Amino acid sequence: AVEEEMALPNHLCIRRWTTKHVAVWLKDEGFFEYVDILCNKHRLDGITLLTLTEYDLRSPPLEIKILGD
Repeated sequence: AVEEEMALPNHLCIRRWTTKHVAVWLKDEGFFEYVDILCNKHRLDGITLLTLTEYDLRSPPLEIKILGD
């Protein structure tokens, strides 16, 4: 299955993640609702994921209201 093929090995550096790796990670962490906008629409890869700030997450288009508050 595709999910099995895309399993995230512990040794894989986040900086090398593709949009598919990020999508798998988001799903694994329970953030299904953000996969389409982040991975399909905005093509978020590992390097970009590492640069996201709280401001990015709270601002459009995500507008996440609760971030461990």
